[in-house]
Amino acid sequence: MLKPMVGKSIPQIIWGRLRRDRVAMVCLVILIVYYAIAIFGPFVAGLFDISPYKLDSAAISDLGGQPNLPFGGISLSHPLGVEWGTGRDIFAQLLFGLRISLVIATTATLLTVFFGVFVGIVAGYTGGKTDAILVA
Repeated sequence: MLKPMVGKSIPQIIWGRLRRDRVAMVCLVILIVYYAIAIFGPFVAGLFDISPYKLDSAAISDLGGQPNLPFGGISLSHPLGVEWGTGRDIFAQLLFGLRISLVIATTATLLTVFFGVFVGIVAGYTGGKTDAILVA
């Protein structure tokens, strides 16, 4: 006896194609990690007891403001080192800066998709010269 044929929904088709593309899956994992870091960044900074605003004068020298430790002041208390002149932690700055960057990138992407779909709908509905002008 034959099994009845079952159709797939559009999200199932999209997910099936996405799963077969290894580069797309790697990019998806990277995006998920970035968004998780951006969301939980302040908690991670709190665990390491670092702040992007705290000036650490003990981590820099009095002559020129260069970090005291080699490699830009990398240590257990400053995983990516400190900023010259101020002693602010670079890891904390990256955690907090990632939030702002992802908000801007996500907003720009959503606005672009919204306006692109709107222009596409207008061009497809009206057709003719309007379509030719909007598509060109």
